[in-house]
Amino acid sequence: MRADPAVRDLLGRGASVRLLWEVCCVPDFRKLGEDTHTRFCSRLFTALATAPHRVSADHVARSLQDLARLDGDIETLMQRLAGIRVWAYVAARRGWLEGEAEWRSRARDIEDSLSDALHERLAARFVDRRAAHLIRRLEHGEPELLSAVASDGTVLVEGHRVGQVLGFAFRPDDDQAGDGQRALLRAARRTLGREIRARLRRLEAASDAAFTLDAGNRVLWHAETINADPAAGVPIARLRSGATIARPRIEPIDSEFLDQAARRAIAARLDAWLSGRIEGLLAPLAQARRRAARHPSLRGLVHLLDEGLGIAPAPDAAAALPSDHSLPRRLGIQVGVFASWLAPLLKPHAMQLRAHLLAAHTGMPMPAIPPPGAISVPTHADFATASTLLHGWVSAGPVLVRLDVAERIVRDLDRRAGAGELALPPDLASRLGCRAALLPAVLRSLGFRLVKGEAGALVLRPRRNPRAPRPRAVPANPAFAALAALKP
Repeated sequence: MRADPAVRDLLGRGASVRLLWEVCCVPDFRKLGEDTHTRFCSRLFTALATAPHRVSADHVARSLQDLARLDGDIETLMQRLAGIRVWAYVAARRGWLEGEAEWRSRARDIEDSLSDALHERLAARFVDRRAAHLIRRLEHGEPELLSAVASDGTVLVEGHRVGQVLGFAFRPDDDQAGDGQRALLRAARRTLGREIRARLRRLEAASDAAFTLDAGNRVLWHAETINADPAAGVPIARLRSGATIARPRIEPIDSEFLDQAARRAIAARLDAWLSGRIEGLLAPLAQARRRAARHPSLRGLVHLLDEGLGIAPAPDAAAALPSDHSLPRRLGIQVGVFASWLAPLLKPHAMQLRAHLLAAHTGMPMPAIPPPGAISVPTHADFATASTLLHGWVSAGPVLVRLDVAERIVRDLDRRAGAGELALPPDLASRLGCRAALLPAVLRSLGFRLVKGEAGALVLRPRRNPRAPRPRAVPANPAFAALAALKP
């Protein structure tokens, strides 16, 4: 560097010699074996030894801009990485750069980006070479390659990740392209056949507790042997519309590894699980059918309850009531203003299962079911108007009120109002689970009339049709008439 006239002219005092020594200590990370680093240090010394004794921000920006590029091959990236490390060393020296704090941070960011890009290039080269080796082995008839499926479903071939198996479906990684990567996938598929067959045996032996339904009506399999997080589960099938609303069809999720026999085995195991749940949680329906066999006048109403999974909306339910109005209640059927229903089917687990079955039967998305114990919830678009009651809720303007709660409150208010007027009970809003400001709109939606009393406060008048419609001796629906005429 002393041979450089610009450098030699600036030497003379002790401070400049010390500065020259410090500049010469800048590491040559690039190691190009030429005078590139010497010229860099000469320019650096000249800038620091002359006013304003700083490397300008413009010069640093131009230099770092060239080094920040992420294109090029492995060797190019390695040279840029070495170059940015030189600038990172310079930026770390106090007082050498204009705006040094900003450039220290910028140099670190560029170094991280270049390191990541270099890692990707090296990994790709390694994979390409390994894939070429695998191709040669496959071409020479060596099918046995080292492969495994990790606990989280990751599929590895010769230590290289090629995708993930979820339940019985294989999902290749997005970067599996090209001849080499296709060879890896071909090797993975040769070994996945054995893994899928083993999973099928484990599924057939699994307990009913290993299966659940998610909000998309998919059957999830919870097993430590197929998923690192059994609580999350993996989707293996969907519910589809079946012969009846209570008999949905099980459709296994598509997989290239499942033949027709395997799909039938999965469907049979899951059908047994789901049938057990339906028979357990909807047992009151089966009991109602058995009781109706002894009481022909109930067959029409029980048929409606079957179609609605335990809830029969009015007025059809009212038209199907027997002449003996006490008979349904004696047999466990609740008869109300809005519907007739079986009380056990409004319990949380039964409500959840009913929602899954209704969604599968109609093909509509499953609505968000209110939490257990909720009396009312704000009205939301998840419930179609026609299905609100079938899900066990009464639409009451700004809120949805649970069916049994709405029926109980309506009956109580009708009884207390009689033929006159009733001051709004102070606890009515809490009983309905809504804010006091919403109470008028809720009551009007339930069919009540509200007027101002003598003191100016709102009072409640009976609904125009305060009682559930009385059935005629012969039901209006001819089908129900034919059912009623049947003898047990």
